[in-house]
Amino acid sequence: MGKRRPKSPAPSKAASLPGARGASPPAKSRLSLALPLAALSLFYAAPLLSPETSIQWDAADVHYPCQRYFAQEILAGRLPVWTPYVFSGFPFLADPQVGAFYPLNWPFMLAGASPRLIQAEMAFHALLAMAGAYLFFWLVAADAWAAALGATAYALSGFFAAHASHVGMFQAASLLPWLLYCAERALRGPFLPWLGASGAVAGLMFLTGHLQTALYGSAALALYGLLRVIRTPGLMLSCGGLLAGVAAIAFLISAVMVLPGLELTEHSVRAGLDFSASHEGALEVRALATLVFPNALGALGERYQGPGDRTQYYFYGGLLLLPLAVLGIYFRRGCLVPAALILVTVWFMLGPAAGLYRLATQIPWLGKVRAPVHAWFVVAFGLAWMAASGLAGLRQRLSISWLGWSACAVFALDLCWANSWTNPLICARQSFAELYGRGTELLRSRVAPVVSPGTRFAAPDKLTIFGPMNSPLEVGIETTYGYNPLELRSYSRYRQAAAANPRLLDALAASWALDPATGEVRRRPSSLPKAWFPAAVRRVDRPDQQAAALLDLDPAKEAVVAASAAPAQEAAVLGIETGLREWRVRYRAGGAGLLLLSLPWYPGWTGEAAGERLPVLPVNLALSGVQVPAGEHELRLRFQSRRLGPGALLSVAGWLAAVGLWILGRPPGARAATAKPGG
Repeated sequence: MGKRRPKSPAPSKAASLPGARGASPPAKSRLSLALPLAALSLFYAAPLLSPETSIQWDAADVHYPCQRYFAQEILAGRLPVWTPYVFSGFPFLADPQVGAFYPLNWPFMLAGASPRLIQAEMAFHALLAMAGAYLFFWLVAADAWAAALGATAYALSGFFAAHASHVGMFQAASLLPWLLYCAERALRGPFLPWLGASGAVAGLMFLTGHLQTALYGSAALALYGLLRVIRTPGLMLSCGGLLAGVAAIAFLISAVMVLPGLELTEHSVRAGLDFSASHEGALEVRALATLVFPNALGALGERYQGPGDRTQYYFYGGLLLLPLAVLGIYFRRGCLVPAALILVTVWFMLGPAAGLYRLATQIPWLGKVRAPVHAWFVVAFGLAWMAASGLAGLRQRLSISWLGWSACAVFALDLCWANSWTNPLICARQSFAELYGRGTELLRSRVAPVVSPGTRFAAPDKLTIFGPMNSPLEVGIETTYGYNPLELRSYSRYRQAAAANPRLLDALAASWALDPATGEVRRRPSSLPKAWFPAAVRRVDRPDQQAAALLDLDPAKEAVVAASAAPAQEAAVLGIETGLREWRVRYRAGGAGLLLLSLPWYPGWTGEAAGERLPVLPVNLALSGVQVPAGEHELRLRFQSRRLGPGALLSVAGWLAAVGLWILGRPPGARAATAKPGG
């Protein structure tokens, strides 16, 4: 009898990721790391180094002014929970778009948050996307060149080129590979440390400030876990524990931003919106042509002919992407999971008509976000995964030494050419000074000097004449306008009424205003001070009735309130001092009565006079008022975010939990070894 063959060890259930079994060890080639990095450098060379390029659109209008203002305030030793410079006053730190609590923004902010540094943020996160994708694809494909190609395909994809002006969206999407990599490492073990790492990455995705992308990334993780369980039922408990733990840690870490952000959303123009039946931003089949032909819809030229915003419908992934993805399916190299990720995400992006979107928007928060096409980054990652699998299978069957690097080189040059060198979406082809600097200087030199201290400048929204739309934050001039999708709802309705009743601008202390018809800056002599006593008070309970009352209201003479209030007798304002989040108003009144303030009402403002705490009431639908006691006193108003403190405590607890799991979950004496590729 022959010798009995020893039994092969049973494969670990955690190591049974499709496509991992039977894979050859990774190629030991430094070139597989150097080539993607070289491609990334070439891709971002012009945006980072050329004096004839600039950030544009939301990167310039929203993210740059907000990050610069936040950095200036922090360096001055102040926490800017409230800013007086836009919308007559706004809860600045509650706005998630600022990215104030996202740690990876801090070095760029502290360095000055210049337009070029905003571009550097994007390039750095493209590097993060590339590194995370490389690690993940190496782990599942066990081929370094396949990992290099997949990382290049994802990090330089059309999604990142098109959304180069949407900083938070770009940042959150760049973390998806890291989220899936840490999750896969947790399933392969050790579980606890990689659970902590997964939760930390998910928390960072939310801290970027783009809730929609973070939710889509979290949904991708949940779908990934479900697909892993379908393939390997023994992972059910591990996946369930992983998803629950990640959700808990991510919520804790992001609470410092999410809790104030939710409060702001409750009072913003988005509060009553429901996109569950909206077709806005749904995927249109014709847009898929951009996956192969970059200018299929005219996005790269002067005449765009596609649906909606051109940045939403640009998907170019390279001429080799789909052929390699098909090869991945042909070679059966574990493409079930990425294919399912792609199909489910595309089904969702098709909008309400396809069914899944309508069902998914019943999940809390998802019904408040629009444009399901923004989930394309999940599809881009799935296609990159399949292409990496295709190259791995091809290299396994063809003993061609140059196949890996040549495929990566062709891929990289293709994407550099189409998505960067000739692409107007990734950056403007003019300097920042030419596009925005002259407008900002106009606001600084021509408008700011004439606006008296303690008054404001009024102008329409979405201006381009004064540089970035939120340039008042940079210049430091108080204005009645701004640019933010979370503008306070009542204040927005107030300004709409002011278009029909200009006297309402008097109550905003608008001493100067831009005439949109002539472009002239004109003085408004009827402007009221920032605090005054109305002669009459009218009670109107319902907000819609208050909005109607504004159309013929003279705020100098009368106030509209929902609560019980009375006018003060023989009252006068003696002095007004306003700061970043504190007001002091000296007054004299013969009897208790209502004092009006040109301050948008928002929870967190409290008043105190004569040693008594006084509630701040909504007046004239959008402004603030205080029923002050009789006599000569100083009313002190102060703003303090109600949810920032509790959110900060929860965030610290989340970080401690993530770090604790990483440290305590490591086996005693364990080495920091890289997981064996392919399981």
